[in-house]
Amino acid sequence: MAISFPAQAQKKKQSRNRNSDRYSATPSPISDSVVTLIATSTSTPTQEPVPESAPNPALIPGVVAYTPSQLPDIDAVELVDLKDLQPNLASEYMRIAKNTPFVHVKGETAQQIAHLWRQLPPGNEKRCHEPPFGLRFYVGNKLLVQGSVCWECNNIYAEENGENLVYGFDAQHPYSQQLFALVQLLAEQSF
Repeated sequence: MAISFPAQAQKKKQSRNRNSDRYSATPSPISDSVVTLIATSTSTPTQEPVPESAPNPALIPGVVAYTPSQLPDIDAVELVDLKDLQPNLASEYMRIAKNTPFVHVKGETAQQIAHLWRQLPPGNEKRCHEPPFGLRFYVGNKLLVQGSVCWECNNIYAEENGENLVYGFDAQHPYSQQLFALVQLLAEQSF
């Protein structure tokens, strides 16, 4: 697994080190086997069918409903640190996150993240969006979809082929909680 930090993000990360021991100047390598063990050690819920379209009462002009279950095959995921961003619109987190810290994940861990993303069950979203993380899904060097995910507000604001998308999900569902636990672990080991 390769860990990548853009130049500006590395400077920002180093400045955070002076203020908090939570961050380290040198990222820790993440072992797929460690992440796999932790992610699969929790009880796996019975697979439930995910509806083709989720109800989303909070659609705003220019934003289309999204269905995570339609994510195609991927070979890499980037976990993006969004905590310090303050965009003008909820749909802009990923667009302004170009120079924020991220970790590039391949292999089994990337496949686990994609699988859990596809299983996110529909739910009612709140009227807020304060995502700690974003996810970018790739095939080769091609970005398929990227989205900021908020487990407190039960929503994802995504972008696919330049189109703004939104999805309300049940953040308390076991699949949602497993995805959160996995990306939280990656973040703790990387940012």
